[in-house]
Amino acid sequence: MTQSGLDRRTLQEQAFQSLRSRIINGDLLPGTRIVEADESARLGVSRGTLREALRELEQQGLLIRDPRRVVYVRKLTSKEIIDVYGVRGALEVLAARSICEDADPELRLANSRALRQHAERLAEAQAVGSAVDEVAADLSFHEKLCELSGNTILLNQWRQMAALIRAMLTSGHRRLSAGWSHVPASIPEHHVQIVEALEAGDFKRVSEILVTGFKRSSEFLASSS
Repeated sequence: MTQSGLDRRTLQEQAFQSLRSRIINGDLLPGTRIVEADESARLGVSRGTLREALRELEQQGLLIRDPRRVVYVRKLTSKEIIDVYGVRGALEVLAARSICEDADPELRLANSRALRQHAERLAEAQAVGSAVDEVAADLSFHEKLCELSGNTILLNQWRQMAALIRAMLTSGHRRLSAGWSHVPASIPEHHVQIVEALEAGDFKRVSEILVTGFKRSSEFLASSS
């Protein structure tokens, strides 16, 4: 690749990361129109470079293009929210099963300790009261759960959905009253319960906690979409 090609790729990546960050942090809410002229000027890139970044964000499910080729931040329907959580739940329950079925008690204990550290980060973020940090810490815990399964295909599938889930959760917080938090006081406690059940190898208990939590979250977000 030529130097000009490398420079173009670098600018495209910068544009992609900037827009992605604004979407997943709730600065660009679902339904917001992306005006190419405004964004290319704001980012200091050409229209062509911006379009490449927009296509990449479309592939991640964060943007959508209407029949007139106008680009918007994707707004999920109630059914899509339920569907996303259904797939997420299936992946995480499978990850939990893999961890619980590990015959090595020392490895299971080490995995539980790693998860406990992530659970503590959520409690710390909640104490600060930042919606962005709370959502990031919550998803970090669940990503670690998938990682500890040792199933790279499962983990990659989860990560493909992560940006969309994070955007959905953060924007949900921003749309609702300032007093509402994505992470109720019970969520850090639920994370600790997940860790304890994994330490005991109690898959049934872990599954119940995950399924119940995801059902509650998906129904709440779907009702407010």
